[in-house]
Amino acid sequence: MWYLNPIDRLRRIFANPAFAKLMRWWYYERTKDEENLSHPADATQWQRFDELYPEFAKDLRNVRKYTMLCGLIQGPKQPEIDIDVFLEPLMEDMAKLWNDGFKMTDSLTKEDFTLRGMILTTINDYPANFSLSGQIKGKSGCLSCLDATTSEYLDGSKKVVYTKYCRFLVEGHRYRRKQFNNHFDGKDEKASAPKRRHDSKHVFDMVRKINICYGNKIKRTKPPIEGVPFKKQSIFFK
Repeated sequence: MWYLNPIDRLRRIFANPAFAKLMRWWYYERTKDEENLSHPADATQWQRFDELYPEFAKDLRNVRKYTMLCGLIQGPKQPEIDIDVFLEPLMEDMAKLWNDGFKMTDSLTKEDFTLRGMILTTINDYPANFSLSGQIKGKSGCLSCLDATTSEYLDGSKKVVYTKYCRFLVEGHRYRRKQFNNHFDGKDEKASAPKRRHDSKHVFDMVRKINICYGNKIKRTKPPIEGVPFKKQSIFFK
């Protein structure tokens, strides 16, 4: 694996005055709009984090984003849930950035400071999301419903589809009427949509007791814990 150390990359960023200035852009120069999310700093997650860790929030140079592609994994196949093995170097460096920080020189202000960092969020496509989170694909593949997902296997197309669509409609919607049943799954839908279940606490409660051995290629027919739609506890929980 080719590992691109984020600490060295951040040091080079702050060695350039123009880039060092841009690292503060989100605070000084962005257009703030209370009604629209135009930057991650507008999100409640960012603001809540500032409340929980005010010392981190004091220095505008502390890093929460702008780091991309920290590793290139060679090989003809995807690592799938074994990707956690390749993420170990990144998590070790991020732990150092969070706990102790690293001495840097800010070329804009000509001063030394201790840079700290954290992972606010990740952006991935669906295959990468399932690899990182360990969520089981197929019948439990809805990212919002998780263990409340309803699905059906179609023998003809050999595909898994997600059913009970009408439960996401408001009560009394005309598409819930019997005359429209044939347009969906042919059944009356009385249930309401499940609550969004992808908050971190709910997920952690499900995966906290999962233990796996990475590299084990034994094919599983059932999840490690019955009723839990995850194969592992993501490395991001550690």
